[in-house]
Amino acid sequence: MWLSAQFSGACPAFAQGAPPGPLPTDLTPIRVNQERELFSPGKSYYVFQKLPPRLWFNMTTEINQRLETNVYLKDAASAKKTDYAFRAFPSLTVGYYLGKGTSIYSNYFVIKDVYAQSGSLSRPTTQSLSMGVRKEVPLGDHSSLQFDFQSRELWQSAGLHQADLIPGVLYTRILKGNAVGFANVQLQMRGRDYFVAPTREIDPFYTLGLVKTVNGFILTATSTLITNYRNPPFTGSIPQHGNEVIISDYEVAHPVSKKMPGLVAFVRAEPIWNWNGGHTPGISGFDFRLYSGFRYNLAKTAERGTMDALRREIQKQESSPPNNTNAPAAPSSVVPDALVPQPVSCAAPSDVGAISRNAVSNIVTRISTPSF
Repeated sequence: MWLSAQFSGACPAFAQGAPPGPLPTDLTPIRVNQERELFSPGKSYYVFQKLPPRLWFNMTTEINQRLETNVYLKDAASAKKTDYAFRAFPSLTVGYYLGKGTSIYSNYFVIKDVYAQSGSLSRPTTQSLSMGVRKEVPLGDHSSLQFDFQSRELWQSAGLHQADLIPGVLYTRILKGNAVGFANVQLQMRGRDYFVAPTREIDPFYTLGLVKTVNGFILTATSTLITNYRNPPFTGSIPQHGNEVIISDYEVAHPVSKKMPGLVAFVRAEPIWNWNGGHTPGISGFDFRLYSGFRYNLAKTAERGTMDALRREIQKQESSPPNNTNAPAAPSSVVPDALVPQPVSCAAPSDVGAISRNAVSNIVTRISTPSF
């Protein structure tokens, strides 16, 4: 397949063949970017309304640099190595709203890491191509459930071909004080061939998150627990040993310019705790990553979907005068972000798990219109 030609080689330090740079929460987004987008439609919202109303899409590109304290994800203190890395992370999702809260979609993304000192880790280029179906169920004016099923192929390095079936459910709740909370549960079932899984591993993902705006800043906090079941019971797992991991992300973002509401600058801290990895490189030890960079997003929602209905409800509430002085103030103009993987976004580096920073959802679209 043409995508396999994009890889320049595997990491010699890892017999598993999977690069340790991209985490499962990078490769299988937890949809947190969609939650950030709730706070501003951005210029794209108005321009793209001229397109078919049932068409929705999201284009996101994140360019960042990071300081990493344990690039090989090893648990021995003497084996830990600190390095500096540059990352380019473009993602595109295109979907069509079929009606009654149901959409079909396809997603493609690329993750490219370039390290300052660990040259062998710079060679692989990770790519993902998926298709899926999504069902939105409104729960009153402030909450929504989203059921999702995705089938995807994943290319992590030369000779390493993985395929996943990923069912999931996402709950989103609009909170007081210009905040959105969400909970996401996904089950990654991994095999080698498309639509043939699980034959290598099963990985449940559990995510809790909160997105809040304060004086024009978007504050995001997420934490994901991933349990990787490999060998046993499966054979041919890559890597062989199972493990557990908690990945947390704490981000502060702000729009760069009112003329470009989709462009934000951000700083993000990401502690990673691995355990029960059998001292296997790539899925062991503690790592801390400190990111800074820029993220640009263009998005259009399906006007007849649940998200659009919730967006109108939010705007209606914001336009109503407060009943008392204790009512929360209307949110200031903030930034958008992405609809998917990020992505929203874990376990081993080979675990491109079942969630996406590139993971939050289509349930609510925006909370405020930009002031320009």
